[in-house]
Amino acid sequence: MGTLHAASLVEPIRNICSRVDAEFIQAKVVDVDPEAKKLTIQSANDPNDKTEVPYDVLLFAVGARSVTWGVPGVEEATIIVIKY
Repeated sequence: MGTLHAASLVEPIRNICSRVDAEFIQAKVVDVDPEAKKLTIQSANDPNDKTEVPYDVLLFAVGARSVTWGVPGVEEATIIVIKY
């Protein structure tokens, strides 16, 4: 059986952004003002650092997590590609 390296399955977001003239910001969104097309974001490093960011198009994306369902030994006997 063949295997794939995790890098074969993903495209770095910064590469995509550079091709479409977009900016990637990793932060927690604390408020959305759709009328003004602005977000209020909180820095990942400093929860007191909040900034308003205007947007043209807003894309919401969700992450994923491997679920072991509490089965004993699953984490030790499997390869979880990304561990949070």
